[in-house]
Amino acid sequence: MGLEAAFCGGLKMTKILLIGDLHCGSRVGLMPPEVRVVEEDGEVETHKQTSEIQRILWRKFMECVKDVGRVDITLVNGDVVDGYGVKDKGAEQWNTDINTQVETACECLSQIRSKRFVITQGTPYHTSANPSGDEMVANHLRKSGDSEVIFGTDAILRVNGLRLHCSHKIGVSSSAWMYRTTPVAKELVMALLNAQELGRIDGVIRSHAHYFVEVKFGHTFGMILPCWQARTPHMAKFGLAFVPRNGYVVLNVSSDGRMEYDYEMFSLKSRMPEVIVGEKRKRGTKDERKEEKNKQ
Repeated sequence: MGLEAAFCGGLKMTKILLIGDLHCGSRVGLMPPEVRVVEEDGEVETHKQTSEIQRILWRKFMECVKDVGRVDITLVNGDVVDGYGVKDKGAEQWNTDINTQVETACECLSQIRSKRFVITQGTPYHTSANPSGDEMVANHLRKSGDSEVIFGTDAILRVNGLRLHCSHKIGVSSSAWMYRTTPVAKELVMALLNAQELGRIDGVIRSHAHYFVEVKFGHTFGMILPCWQARTPHMAKFGLAFVPRNGYVVLNVSSDGRMEYDYEMFSLKSRMPEVIVGEKRKRGTKDERKEEKNKQ
C-alpha cells in the first residue's frame, strides 16, 4: 500500500478534481499552445501545438479549469507524460525528451487552482521507473511552491472520514469489452477481502483504460476516469474496441463524509480517412461549420 493522505475540510464541502492520462508529449495528448524549455546550455527552446486535436484538447481543458474553479485537491491519476515511445520509435510523440514532457505537464497542471495535488505513478512504459516521469512532474510542481504536492505509487485519500484508494492501473481487454465494469467491481471486492490489512475502503479510483466507468455496491463505489488523449495509432490496431472518452470528474465530500460527484465528458471526432463515393459532401454554411467545430 502506498501513502495515505488525510484532508479535513472543516465545516465546508471539500471539492476534489479527478483527472488522469494526460499523456503530455503525445501528438494527440494534452499540450498548451506554447511550451518554453530552458536547455542545459541556457538556450530557450519553444515548442508549439502540432495538431488540431491538441488545440481542441487544450480548449476543453481550459473550459474544465474555468467551470470547476478553485478546488481543495486535484488527483492526477498517472500517465501524466507519454514517455519515450520505444515500441514505435517515437513516431507517436511530438517530443521524446522526458524533461520537455515534464515541463509540458507542469504548464498544464499549473492552470488548475488547487490547494493540493496528489499524483500517482502511471504505467512503466509511459513514465519509466528510474527516474519516473510522473514523479518528476510532482517534484517540479513542488518546487514551484504554489501548492502542496504528494506523490505515491498508489494513495489513499482520507477526506472528512471517507477513504478512497487511488491507483492508475486497471485491467483492460479488447476481447471482453462487454465486461468493462468487472475490473472495478473486482477491486471493490478485493478491498473488502483485505479490509483487516487496509482498513475500510469506501471507493476506488482508477485510470489507464481511457474510458469512463462507474460502479456502486451498497455504500462503496468505484470508477475509471476518462482521459485527456485522443485515439492513437496503437489503439486503432484493436479496431473499434478502444475509442477514448475524454473529460474529468468532480467529487464533493461534505464535512460528515457524505459524497456526491458529477462528470463532464466529450468525444473527439475520428481523424481517420473517410472515402465518399456517389454523393457530394455537404459542407453547410459557414456558421454551421463553425458550430460543428465547436462541438468537437
